[in-house]
Formats: sequence, C-alpha cells, structure tokens
Amino acid sequence: MIHIDVTRSSMISALDYDEAVQELTVTFNNGGKYKYFDVPKEAFDALLADEESIGKHFGSRIKNKYRYEKV
Repeated sequence: MIHIDVTRSSMISALDYDEAVQELTVTFNNGGKYKYFDVPKEAFDALLADEESIGKHFGSRIKNKYRYEKV
C-alpha cells in the first residue's frame, strides 16, 4: 500500500494506492473519500508525476473513467 499526503493540490489531500488489487483511494480536501477500482499502476504513477495539477489530471484521466464508490 502506498500513501501520499498531497500538499500541492487545492482539491485532493491524500492518495492511497494498493497495487495488488489496483485500487486508488482519493481523499478530498472537503472530507469526501472515494475508492476507484481497476486503476493500473501506470495511471497512478502518471497522476503523481503531473507537475502542473494533480486535480486537473485526476478530473480528466481518473474521475468517471474507472468504477468507483464513496467510502
């Protein structure tokens, strides 16, 4: 399990990724928390590597692209 405290986003406060089951948990600054399923490691790595905006990257490449549930 990988846990990242996100300090450079006005939207996302933390990311947790379980590579064994390809689950990404996103914790938002407003307190919401969502788990995304079948997210490949490459997609998680690309999210972390985006130097411009993690929030925009999430919105365009993760949100509504993978099955999810509110935690």
